[in-house]
Order: sequence, then C-alpha cells, then structure tokens
Amino acid sequence: MVLGSALIPLSRPTELASVPGRIPTLLWASLLTTWVLAANGSRADAQQTPPLFTRIPDEAGLSHNSVYALHRDREGFLWVGTADGLNRFDGYEFRVFRHDPADEHSLSGNLVWDITEDGVGRLWIATDGGLDRLRRDNGGFEHFGVGKPDPTRPAAWTRILEDKAGTVWVGTPTGLFRLDAATDTFVARPLPVESRGGITAMALDLEGELWVTVAGPERGTLVKVGSGRFGGAARDPLSDAFGFDHDGQIWFAPDQPARIDLDRGVVAREPWGSRVMAVARDSAGALWFGTSDGLLRRDSTGTARITLEASDEAYVFGFVRSLHLDDAGLVWVGTHGGLYVHD
Repeated sequence: MVLGSALIPLSRPTELASVPGRIPTLLWASLLTTWVLAANGSRADAQQTPPLFTRIPDEAGLSHNSVYALHRDREGFLWVGTADGLNRFDGYEFRVFRHDPADEHSLSGNLVWDITEDGVGRLWIATDGGLDRLRRDNGGFEHFGVGKPDPTRPAAWTRILEDKAGTVWVGTPTGLFRLDAATDTFVARPLPVESRGGITAMALDLEGELWVTVAGPERGTLVKVGSGRFGGAARDPLSDAFGFDHDGQIWFAPDQPARIDLDRGVVAREPWGSRVMAVARDSAGALWFGTSDGLLRRDSTGTARITLEASDEAYVFGFVRSLHLDDAGLVWVGTHGGLYVHD
C-alpha cells in the first residue's frame, strides 16, 4: 500500500494569533484540520482522498529544510533541529535559535543532532558544537562538554534519552555518559563490549530500560545498559536506529528493517532495502521506520510503504531523517525537504 501527501498553505486565524505559553492539544487539532482542508480544497479537482501527510509551508519560517531532530515539549511547542539552527514551532511560525560567537549563552552549534526533554521539563539539545540545556527563564543555553574531547573540532552525532528512572543518557562517538544529578555533570558509563566508534543509536524498551548500539571492530552490537546483556547483530552493518515493537521484539535497522534475536541474530526482514534513519513506536504499538526512500509503518496486519511526495525531487522530500510521535497522536516527520505532519 502506498499513500501520498500534499503541500498546503498556512493560514493564521486572527482569533488564535496570540497563544500564551502552553499550546493545547485542541489548538493543534484545529490547526491541522485547517491545513488538511486547505490541501483538500486545492486538490478537489483531482478526485483524491485527503492526503495522509501535510507539509508545513516554507512561509512558516523553518530555518533549513534538512530536519535532523524533533520533539514536542510539555508546553505544546514543537522543537525542530535542522542543519542550520534550532526552531520552536507554535503551530503558526518558527522562532529560530542559532549560534552567536558574541553570545556565550547562545546555542553551541547550528547543526542540531538530537532533542529531548527530561522528567522535570528541561530541554536538552545536541549540536555540532556540543551538548546544551535550554534555560526557559531567559531563552539562553547552558553548555556541557560531554563527548567532545577536542573543543576546536565540531562534535559528531550525539544521541540523548531519559530512562524510566529519570536518568539522562548521552551517546557520543567517544562513548556513553549519564547525568549525575548531584553534581549536574556527565560521567562515563563503561560498556561490556569493545568500541571503536562510540554509540550510534539509543532506544528504550517497553519497560523503559535503555539499550544502545555500539560501533565495534566489525559491526554494531546491541547492549542493554542496565543489565549488561548484549549480543551481536549477525553480520549486519552498523545501524543508525533501532526500536521495539508492541511485543517487545527488537527491530534493528541498518539497511532495511530486520527483527533480531540476541542469540540467533536476524530472524525476519522487511522487503524494502532503503537505509533506515529513524524508528518510532505509536500508541497502537505500530512501528514507523524513516528511510532514505520514505516511510514504512508496520503493525500486526503487515507493512505499508508511505510516499511523502510524488515529484521529480521525491528523493529529497522522501529522505526521512527524524520521527516524533507526540502525546496528541500527531506523527511528525523530518526530511531533507522539510517538515511533515499526520493526524
């Protein structure tokens, strides 16, 4: 099954022009309905069903169309990490945060790798300049030197997650680190496996326990951090992302989604061979895979392939770098061609 999308205009109703602090779920639903209706009206002559995904228009002011990270916070704002800045989306327009060499409290770098919010509402941002934490009182950023041994060189990929115990973890090319709440500093967490490239991906299982993939001498290795349980991922190349389905099965995704067993290796593969960049599980237990050639959604009935754009530049719009499934049931998709949303 293949589903499509559409580019639609953004309108800002005057009665909703000023939204204080928290962005309620009802407002998001109202905005999404407006966008979809606009898209429907513009394509009524095509006799097509409403598009599954809607592209947020360029007029909203996204700082760059390559979207590497997404997170909707508890106040209702959507945070978007791009190749050129951090963006905060209120449903109408983006506020952009960038690095300013003259301001020590500005974002540490403009390429944003990852974004997460911890249990007390603090927003963490991983950039090519290092790890930051947003100060919500003044809009400035606190900087942490974790995983960046050479301050003169850009930081490579960095992943951030909080486990069920409320511990913030950071995976970097130099290893795994956890936040020591008492000192507000990060300390290294040794792993029971040799690493030659650090942490490439992180995910929580159904119990909220942290798992990571470690770049080893030959291939990636999955490690359950709390127990130290680990196993090789057969002879697959290193994975950029992995996740757990509704049954707790591990889906490791180097060049195509593959279900693995820690003792037996790969036990099932999906037929699509595109590189997988992001994995997320929705409230119904379905797994979403963001690939270099669109989206895959896998549930108990099978797997559907979703094409975001049917155009001459589909390879740009369809190259999915990030996914975020929020508490309101919205699916946000970051590509090299902009930001998409699905209700």
